[in-house]
Amino acid sequence: MILVPERSKEKNISNVGVVLVAAGNSTRMGSMDKIFSKIGNKEVISYSLSVFNSSPIVGSIVLVLNKSSIKSGQKLVMDYGFDKVSKIVIGGARRQDSVLLGLKEVNDFDIIMIHDGARPFINSNILKLGKSAVNKTGSAIPVIPLEDSIKSVNTDGFVVDHVDRKNLYLVQTPQVFHQDIILQAHHDIEKDVTDDSAMVELNNGKVSVFQGLKDNIKLTTLSDYSLAESILDFKIRHGEL
Repeated sequence: MILVPERSKEKNISNVGVVLVAAGNSTRMGSMDKIFSKIGNKEVISYSLSVFNSSPIVGSIVLVLNKSSIKSGQKLVMDYGFDKVSKIVIGGARRQDSVLLGLKEVNDFDIIMIHDGARPFINSNILKLGKSAVNKTGSAIPVIPLEDSIKSVNTDGFVVDHVDRKNLYLVQTPQVFHQDIILQAHHDIEKDVTDDSAMVELNNGKVSVFQGLKDNIKLTTLSDYSLAESILDFKIRHGEL
């Protein structure tokens, strides 16, 4: 655990804590550190950090980073004045291990938002929607409907079925939870999962959904950066950033 300066730990009346997860190895990016690479003239992770840091509903942010990125993270927090970042934590072997390490450092918050650092284009509205939706079941995730046709294909490369997309959705972050529910899920579920809501589902919990953002893309491969640059340009031209 790495503490940030004392000015970052002033008491806030909000009941929302954030775990911002950015501890991956960027294996599909070659030697590029996708979290601290730049879109426009700012680091990828700085965009979502800015949204969380400026939101009146957020009281504290725990930043979970790869060990090799700790110094970069400390410098970024200081340079941008992200005063709600209370701690920077070294992540674990799996994403869910990194999340748990972050959760252990977010204390005294009723609601926890868990967000992927590789998703830069969130906004204040999605945070408000998530905070409202979580009270339905204690767990809520942002989703967007599938727009393409879906086919089931066998191992020989032949289509075997057409899948009805009507009830299929793409899942995004931030995922939002009551603190006790997500901590219990992380305590009880040890198998590998793709996201935190899957742990709640495996623990017999119900997960509600709220409207996600089409621009809330996850940067996974180098080609995603061209799309991100286009989204950024659009947002700047339309006064959204």
